[in-house]
Amino acid sequence: MPPQLDKVKVLLVEDHFFMRNIWRTMLSGMGVREIVEAASVADAFIALESDKFDMAIVDYHLGKDGSGADFIRRLRAMEGKPAQFLPVIGCTADTRRTVINDFVSAGADELVAKPVSAASAYSRLFAVIERRRAFVRTKAFFGPDRRRKMISFDGEERREQ
Repeated sequence: MPPQLDKVKVLLVEDHFFMRNIWRTMLSGMGVREIVEAASVADAFIALESDKFDMAIVDYHLGKDGSGADFIRRLRAMEGKPAQFLPVIGCTADTRRTVINDFVSAGADELVAKPVSAASAYSRLFAVIERRRAFVRTKAFFGPDRRRKMISFDGEERREQ
């Protein structure tokens, strides 16, 4: 059964007006009724101070005050705050491995590439609502478990930082 999205409150962090409109149209079409927009990392943190969200959708290239990955790193570092565990869907047209790795290493729950289709957006929303991965903490990372499937451990030579 599909999740009920009419009670989901989304923080949309995207610096381009046109892309915010596309997201708003898609999310509204899926049943999301509460969408708060932020055009920068600073605006996003102002919104987080005054409101509670069920998830965030965050663009990678956000302008001069930081990237989407910077936003997620700051979010995940908010010790003792509920926002630290906010589900985050990273979104980018820049699908270079360095960008994807930056999002994943920052603690994004899911990723979606632009141009975003309604089907890919819905599948990511469904994943963070219905199949969210457990959080893990290491010396260098705090966020959703980056492993998509469990693989048996065969020795130290298979471990990476």
